[in-house]
Amino acid sequence: MSCMSSLVEEYCCPSCKAEITDMNQCKCGYRLFETITVGETTYKVHKFYQDWEWRPTRKYEETLPIIKEHKRAKKFVLEELIDAIFRDGGISDESKRAISSFVILKNFDEYPVVQVWTRFGSEIFQHVEQYARMFGVYLYITGPPLPRALISRWFDEQENEAWHKKHIELPTLDMNDKDITIDYLPTGSGQNCLKLKIAGLTILLDVGIEKYCFEQVQRDQDENDEDVWKKVDLVIISHAHRDHVQGLFSLYNKFGCTAPIITTRTTFELVITRTHEFQKIVEKTEKQLNADQEYRVLMPEDQEIKLFEKVTGRLNKKFANIVSRAVFVSYNDVIELNDKFHIEILQAGHFPGGIMTLFKVDDFSLLYTGDFNLLEFEPIASCRPVIRRLRTRPDIVVCDGTAAFLRFPKESLTRARVYSEILRTFERGGTTLVLSHHNIGSIVTYFIIHQQAKERGEERIPFFFDSSMWELMCILRERAEDLSPTIVEAIQHHDDPFHSVMIRRLEEEYSHYGGIGLEKAVENGRCVISMDSYMHRILSPERIETMKKILSDEKNLLVIAGPLKTSNMIDLISGKKKITFETWDEKEYEVPVKCKVLNWDFESHQLFNYHPDGDQMMEFLDNLMPRTVLFFHVNPSLLIDFRRSL
Repeated sequence: MSCMSSLVEEYCCPSCKAEITDMNQCKCGYRLFETITVGETTYKVHKFYQDWEWRPTRKYEETLPIIKEHKRAKKFVLEELIDAIFRDGGISDESKRAISSFVILKNFDEYPVVQVWTRFGSEIFQHVEQYARMFGVYLYITGPPLPRALISRWFDEQENEAWHKKHIELPTLDMNDKDITIDYLPTGSGQNCLKLKIAGLTILLDVGIEKYCFEQVQRDQDENDEDVWKKVDLVIISHAHRDHVQGLFSLYNKFGCTAPIITTRTTFELVITRTHEFQKIVEKTEKQLNADQEYRVLMPEDQEIKLFEKVTGRLNKKFANIVSRAVFVSYNDVIELNDKFHIEILQAGHFPGGIMTLFKVDDFSLLYTGDFNLLEFEPIASCRPVIRRLRTRPDIVVCDGTAAFLRFPKESLTRARVYSEILRTFERGGTTLVLSHHNIGSIVTYFIIHQQAKERGEERIPFFFDSSMWELMCILRERAEDLSPTIVEAIQHHDDPFHSVMIRRLEEEYSHYGGIGLEKAVENGRCVISMDSYMHRILSPERIETMKKILSDEKNLLVIAGPLKTSNMIDLISGKKKITFETWDEKEYEVPVKCKVLNWDFESHQLFNYHPDGDQMMEFLDNLMPRTVLFFHVNPSLLIDFRRSL
């Protein structure tokens, strides 16, 4: 379903309030679009009635005295407002073309508000008071819904829609087998895969291992058993980070595993989207379609449909087999293997869709945390409420200890400082560059800006995502139930932070989503640009020239959100005045650094972290009071001081 066609299910005719069945004209005769010709330029926008009530914002309250002075507010004619906006010489043609829809809200008589959907609305936002004086209405400038993620639509097309919590048959389940073992498989550095044997079952806790590790384990465990991986009964995937999932496809496609995979749908969508194979399929299909002149002149939503039609067969061939093994679960689900053995799914935080897994066998329990945290940053859902109300005291906790030896700044302090520094940069005409490993840091930064600007009634700041982060945002919007409760509540009340004119796509080939390109975005200034922290992998020589403009200008700001994963990040956080970029053409480029770099002290440099620090870890364990704690994901020598305090 395309972005625009989804309106059919959600919107009504402004005249008769009937459900829209035709995008052009209602059955009552009312035209659902407006065409305005100014000189040689023609604009076309849609008109809708939306059945939800307006909740006043600070900007609306500031504009209310102007609205109340208007004597013709109850004689308002939507078509007159639309015509005036498109004939306004003070609004650029680019901004006019970005407008897609005008929406009248349910309680218009009480709150005269017209919602304006636009791909970017900074310019028209500056004309809000002008049109309040002219028409006695408030223009609520917001973005159109993010397009549905291609991978989400493909999952919907699969036949096994009953994956969610389906019954799992495990023939080797043996309640008389009382032996419990946990092996940390000999994987490479920074990879995670544990083998749990319990009640006769062999369960893999994450599969973040390389191909050669599968072969090594197969040799080490039983030289005569070539089917060692086929004997796995169950696979648990805690979240979508590569160091926990990179071996999943090899396990099933090369080594013959057929075990059910327990995870959230959010995680599975992110896992597939982040694979090289998925990116290659989409890029190849887009390249073929763009060679067709008829495709290039289609509307964005029609291009979206065409792309999906072409890409479906290739996705089926590559991924349908492994997806058929999935058992999609949600937070607080319970999977009952029999009356004495069940698995509880708990919210982990750390990354969207992340889960902790609690195994209960008779009177014994074991909690595998995967990676988790207690952060309250949106949109990541903290596990703090979960552990506070968990009644089971686990006998064993297999625990992520990545950052237990560190101390991070408090969330409230971090949030306030990030926003104040970015706002200060914006006000002096500068550009903020956010570099984030695994992308979620940039998205957290966006939510900080969005929330703070809304609460303070500040000017809105354009936020540009590159392609990888744009896809992640689309999936998060689609799977919002796995995000923080405040985000879910906002969406339910139609106060959707994903539908914002702040969100724009960086790549210029996506102009219909507001993409203008890195160089042009920097020239305009007064924006936030988000990029992956592995800069050396994505920067062409042309982009490095643009990076020079950002890093060498004192009015700009660099924000490093999340852990440091490259030498460049370490150099920047260390205060070096020059850094060296190496690109795919194996050339080195030296770039001076004069902009401000937002950082804390070197050890706790993260503006936020995916993992719990020492204080959060103590809170976590104090709530659970386990008899035994087994740490993974950390060098044991780093935990000496923490173990003493524990």
